[in-house]
Amino acid sequence: MNRFRRLWANLKTLYGAFVDSTVRDAVETRRLLRFALLCLAIFFVLFGVTFVALLRFSKEVQVPQTAGKDLLTALKEIQARGLRASAVPVWDDSHPRYIVLSQKPDAGMSVRQGRVVELRVSQGKRQLPMPDFKGMQASEARSRLLELFSGLDRMPEILEIPGEERRAGSNARKLPPGAVISQTPAANGLISPERDIVLVVSRGSGEGQFKAPNYLLRSIATVSAELKYLGIEVKKEVREASRPQDVGRIFGQSVSEGSELQKGDAITFLVGGEKGRGSSPDRQLLRVLVVTVPLGDDTNKKRKVQLVVHDQLGDKTVITRSALSGAVLELPYKTVGAGSAEVRIDGQELSREEFR
Repeated sequence: MNRFRRLWANLKTLYGAFVDSTVRDAVETRRLLRFALLCLAIFFVLFGVTFVALLRFSKEVQVPQTAGKDLLTALKEIQARGLRASAVPVWDDSHPRYIVLSQKPDAGMSVRQGRVVELRVSQGKRQLPMPDFKGMQASEARSRLLELFSGLDRMPEILEIPGEERRAGSNARKLPPGAVISQTPAANGLISPERDIVLVVSRGSGEGQFKAPNYLLRSIATVSAELKYLGIEVKKEVREASRPQDVGRIFGQSVSEGSELQKGDAITFLVGGEKGRGSSPDRQLLRVLVVTVPLGDDTNKKRKVQLVVHDQLGDKTVITRSALSGAVLELPYKTVGAGSAEVRIDGQELSREEFR
């Protein structure tokens, strides 16, 4: 009987201790919950006060009329009123490129400063007439096509196919190497960014001279095939490329654009290689900088674009080009060690990108 009483007493003691522990945990949990609710309430009060203050003290302005104006003028007027702008490019057959077609909110509406005004901007005609490139050097034809579609978010694929006499006719022999024999679409046919353009290029008689085009950023496989038909020997130097998409692209050539070559001559290309391959003793790295040419006062006037590289070898201007406002350019360059790449437009610094 005594053992039973002691056992009962021990059970009562254990139960009491369990109840006391549960009560203490519950009290602690309630305290933490009250503290969390208090912090949340303070946050919402501060957020509400700040939001109301911004609404009260932000100035209301009228949205300017931008429809029918060029994009540069529209941006200046919107920013002058403390507003922001976003441009949505659309195809339009009746308005030239960079003309504002419509806006949201509408002109004359009162809005708070900092509001975003959405502008629908013309990209021009979706389909353009194909120029007549027959007899022209394929490199010049390619440059004109790229300029024609400059500034668009997509470019047509331009394919150059060496011409065969039996396919192109006897006139192929009368054209110098590299000249366009035929084209698809034909002259005055419609071209668009979604449609491939094919240029059939003369191989010449094998006795004439060939003017070297600018091969930068083209595929080494495609260029090698073209030059093989012309009897030009291709040599390669591979260096590591900073981006995977640049592997197999050309970053330099041993002959300048326009140099005259003939069958049996050789061209050495600097080609982008995979990471860890094609490294050089001076740790040279091949890079590409993508630049959008800003709008100028005259959208039809070409602007001077320069790429200046600052690295362990010093400061050097590696590229100088002319491009229309809104054009998107890929600028290839090579670096040694850490430094920066500076883009200048008409002599003024536009941007600077650091690299390691």
